[in-house]
Amino acid sequence: MVTGETRATGELPTPERPTPAGPGPRTPARRRLAPRLLTPGTLVPRTPASRAAGPRALVPPTLATHVEAARDRLPGWRLETRRALGRRLVITADDLGIDPETNAAIVDLLAAGHASAATLMPVAPAARDAVRQVLARAVPHPRLHVTLTGAREFAPWHPLAGPAVHSLTDDAGAFHVSAARVEREGDPDHVVHEMTAQLGWMHDEGLAPEVVDSHSGTLYGMHGRSFAEEAVRFAARHGLALRIPRRLGTAAVLGPRFRRDHARAVALADASGVPLPVAMVSCWLPGRLVLSYAQLRAAVLAQLRHLPAGTSELVVHPAPPGGAGRLVPAEGRKRVWELRLLRDPVLHRELWREGIEVVPSW
Repeated sequence: MVTGETRATGELPTPERPTPAGPGPRTPARRRLAPRLLTPGTLVPRTPASRAAGPRALVPPTLATHVEAARDRLPGWRLETRRALGRRLVITADDLGIDPETNAAIVDLLAAGHASAATLMPVAPAARDAVRQVLARAVPHPRLHVTLTGAREFAPWHPLAGPAVHSLTDDAGAFHVSAARVEREGDPDHVVHEMTAQLGWMHDEGLAPEVVDSHSGTLYGMHGRSFAEEAVRFAARHGLALRIPRRLGTAAVLGPRFRRDHARAVALADASGVPLPVAMVSCWLPGRLVLSYAQLRAAVLAQLRHLPAGTSELVVHPAPPGGAGRLVPAEGRKRVWELRLLRDPVLHRELWREGIEVVPSW
């Protein structure tokens, strides 16, 4: 028979002490199992959600991760620590001047504080309408979005410098649509001449841009030869900041030649006193690969959570349905989603949670 002493000590029955055939009276358990700490490598049952997440779902977080997550929920703790990193972000809406509806949407974003900067293409068909709307609403003046190419969806665009920059144009005097052709055939002196003409046009219209950047990346050698060093010297001569990020991503398309040209441009900018952003954030996929708004937003938020210290830039091309309808459907859809992103409380709440300060420039 099992005695009370046996139960208290946990001693097992022996043949000399046979146990009763039937169940005995229930007694309170005196031993409690210690909680099992999950550590990396411990396998747990897989659910449909974990199967979708892949093999990493088999590795539950450590106790330290749980502690950090709990600490993040404490009011003020995460915000203070994130702000101590000194992370700032310029939220830029590109492509003022493309059409009146897009102009109105971007100016509304600036007026509401959903964007902190914009860029203007002086050669685009609605450039003067953009100037009128910017000055009427008293929003920040846009930056110079140097434009050296046309757009397939629009009538031909022409350089402001005219025939003097013939290496940038076709036989009819219009910009080539292909950025690769501009980089392959463009004369660097012609590039600088056209940049100067576009900046002068903005000054004549009553605008005072503080930053210069490139439409379709034609200044940066994304498709061939780089004009980045000419852009740095242009910015230094006119006292402008320049959109060339100090840090490049790890995308395979950024080959060795591009990285060498980029490193030379950054070194020249530092020597010339031209301010540069630390990093650039965007949804880099082409429209045909962006299958949902949730995908686009998740891609941007993931980059913001890993933003380095210093001032970086979020670049999007927002457009309302009317303006986006002039573009290739997939690209137009992406621009509508980018407009939605800048208005999305989730984006602005994440910036607050991460302690990222929104600023107008770097």
